[in-house]
Amino acid sequence: VKELMGHGTNVVARMLLPHGPVGQVAAVSKEWNFVVLELDHDFVAQYDEAVKKWPVEPCVEVTIRRGQGGRGAFVTKSRLSHVDSAQRVGIADLLPGWSQSPVQDGDQAVF
Repeated sequence: VKELMGHGTNVVARMLLPHGPVGQVAAVSKEWNFVVLELDHDFVAQYDEAVKKWPVEPCVEVTIRRGQGGRGAFVTKSRLSHVDSAQRVGIADLLPGWSQSPVQDGDQAVF
């Protein structure tokens, strides 16, 4: 981990976390530009392991996609700002300039 200290936490997250679907959108706040994600059990377990290995919470950027099990149409890009492992939920800020269409409940979050 010490060798990685000079790299951004997004790089570290990519090394420590699995790629693929991580959950789905449970709620959208258009006013505050964030989503609440229901996170998959496997992702939360590996996220918790990454937090134990890294002294700073990893910066996890996920894409939001619609349909086809996380391989559907690109909707936007977001960044996890908080993960509640016990509840298996995450708050993800929607990143400006990435939106291709409005986020909807049920859209898939993919890392």
